Formats: sequence, C-alpha cells, structure tokens
Amino acid sequence: MAEAERLSAGASQEIWALTAIADGTDIPLILRRPPESGQEDDLASSMLTGKQVEIELQRTLHDLGINVPEVIAELDDEDGVGMAFIMERLPGVAVPQKILGDDSYADARSALVQQMADSLARVHNVSTAALPPLPLLTAADQLARFRAIVDGCDLHHSGLEVAFSWLDARQPTESTATLVHGDFRLGNVIVDHSGLSGIIDWELAHIGDPMSDLGWLCMRSWRFSRPELPAAGLGSRGELFDAYAKAANVDVDAERVLFWEAFGNVRWAVICLLQVRRFLVASPEDSHIEHAAIGRRLDEAQDRGIATGAPAGDLQRLRFRSRRARP
Repeated sequence: MAEAERLSAGASQEIWALTAIADGTDIPLILRRPPESGQEDDLASSMLTGKQVEIELQRTLHDLGINVPEVIAELDDEDGVGMAFIMERLPGVAVPQKILGDDSYADARSALVQQMADSLARVHNVSTAALPPLPLLTAADQLARFRAIVDGCDLHHSGLEVAFSWLDARQPTESTATLVHGDFRLGNVIVDHSGLSGIIDWELAHIGDPMSDLGWLCMRSWRFSRPELPAAGLGSRGELFDAYAKAANVDVDAERVLFWEAFGNVRWAVICLLQVRRFLVASPEDSHIEHAAIGRRLDEAQDRGIATGAPAGDLQRLRFRSRRARP
C-alpha cells in the first residue's frame, strides 16, 4: 500500500482514499468502513440497508452494467476494520461546490441533468428479482420510522409535528415499486470533466417509489450555490422530468415528485437530528465536528420546505419553521 488518506468522517461511515501498488502500477481505491469503534448508533442504523446488503447490491449493479464502482474486496472483524469493503476509485470528484462552481466543470454541468436522468432510469429499471434482499418502504413506512427516531431522540418539535401531519394527509397512492437509490444527489455521484463517472453511497437503497429519487434530487439543500435551478443546481424540474421520462419510458407525475420533495425535507431534518445526536452522545473516537456541522443544518430543512418557483398548489407553500425545541 503506497498511501492512505481519510477523506471524511462520513455521515455514517469512514471514507479512505487508498493507493495500492501492483507490478509497479498505482491502483486508486476507496475504503468504506464503519465508525472507528465499530459501534453504530441503533437509531441511525434503522435507516441503513446494512453493510453486507450494500456490498452485494453494489456488486450486482456493477455486474449489470450500472455505472457503480467495482467492489474489490470485503473485510471483516478479523481484518481489524469491521464490516468494510474496498472498491475502485473512479476518476473525478464528488464535491458539489467544485462541480457547480469550478469553470473546468462547465462541460460536465451542461451534460449532468441528462446523464443523471439516464442513470436513474437505468437504476429504476433493474429487475428487483436480480437484487439482494432489500426492504420495501412506502411513504407511510418511512414516516413511521422517522417518528420513532424523533421520539427516540426525545425531541418535541412543533414544526416537525406539523410537517408529519401534512405529509400523512397527502400520501400518494401506491405505485410500481422499483430499486431506489435513496440518496441520489450531487455528493453521491462522481463527476469528471465530461460528466457523470459513477454513482456511490448505496447505504440507503431500498425498494419503493422511483419518484422519491427525483424528489430528493430536487430539494433546495442539494442546489448549494444555485438555488434557482431545482434539479441539483444544474437545471429546471422540466428538463429533469423530460429527460427521465424519455429514458425510463414513463410519465412523470410532477405533483407526486413534489410530495417526495417535501417529504425529503422532513427526512433531511431527521438525518440532521441523528448527526447532532451522534456528535453529542457518541464515544470520542466516533464523534467528529462534521457530525455537528451536519446537525446544525436542521434549521435548513425547516426554513426551506419547497423553494419558490415550484408548480402552483399547496405543496409549494409547505413550510415548517419552528423556533421551539431546537437540538
């Protein structure tokens, strides 16, 4: 091994960039491993697919030709790193601010809406029979899980309660369930100067409504410095929906996607809550300032709801700001 560099604490995993040497050739790799202590928070773990399933899923998708990094090796407790795996390091970066702001990525930005739509369509069209066992999660299932997490954190938050009630009353009818990435956005795709290089971070994958991936991608939080461009800071909803509809050969229900966009803000609030909880109660080796930085973004989810410019209707007016009971 020539070198190893820790890239970040990660929201739930440690990420290391490795460079191996074989026959005099450098081989760029990535190591994904659990927290340093090997102990994952029970509440946070309730949202995760599970490391073994994540590994199997990534291997399956790579074999099916989906642009995900190839899994090179699995590691376990005997290797001293817990349930971890090593995968190829694809060319490019996953830093949204660089992708959206660096002039050298201008060509990539012009291609990414189409490329992300195409990639999502391919993911959603994978036969579920070919996949390792993944949970089937409806909106109701996930809302119940989020409520349990909020209760487990002993948070009494009037704003979140309003949001839960709003979403409960507007749950969409069941649709054809597909593989869902669960966290598809800038930051979880690798981008080089020509565009999308690969999709990473499958730890929240499940079977569910494919429109949830589109809604999550359009959240204000994932537009970073370009809030006026709903599709990941890269383009309009119309551009994204048209590209996806053509690639997936389905009609996109814009109101359904907007439900999932609103839903995503509650989900993001819960994730922020888990991160600040991890910073406050985890062991010293598992508590990092990055968790606190994510946790303080709880207000972001409350303030933004669905950004101005969404199609008309009460969905665009959802806001759940509260000045009470902030963690």
